[in-house]
Amino acid sequence: DGRRGGRAKASAALTTSWTPMRRGCTPSQLQQDGVLTDFEVHALLCKQNAQRAEEERTRPLLGARRTCGTGSWRAQQDVGLISDQVLEHLSETGAAYLTRPKIAAFLEAAKPFRLTQMETIVLLNTLPRSLVEIHLIVEECEERLAVEKRQELLDLCASLRAP
Repeated sequence: DGRRGGRAKASAALTTSWTPMRRGCTPSQLQQDGVLTDFEVHALLCKQNAQRAEEERTRPLLGARRTCGTGSWRAQQDVGLISDQVLEHLSETGAAYLTRPKIAAFLEAAKPFRLTQMETIVLLNTLPRSLVEIHLIVEECEERLAVEKRQELLDLCASLRAP
């Protein structure tokens, strides 16, 4: 399947490009099968938008290309529109607050909680604001985390929202 190959390439590119951010992770955590944080998706879409804009500037005869009947220009226009909408949505979520250094510090500080990779990604994507959200994200929360640890994890997530 062509789409799957493209997704794997994008995932591999992001995994290698974000390796410094994930320095504290184990090798199995670095192998991502298409699971990305909102921050990574935001960064990828910004990069792709910049590449599309550069390609558009370097192409000759803008008006003539737009009137050709190939349909490829229309498809690129649709991709750009969808990318813009996703970026707009992500800018209203926790991805807007995150930076590589913040994520690296979070990963280091979250080690004592022994969270799974998916729990960590969901915490980064949602930045919970209440203990109820922590309970929903962390599997078997009451058995794995004492009340103080849950509050500590909530405070750690709150620190990511700070400017």
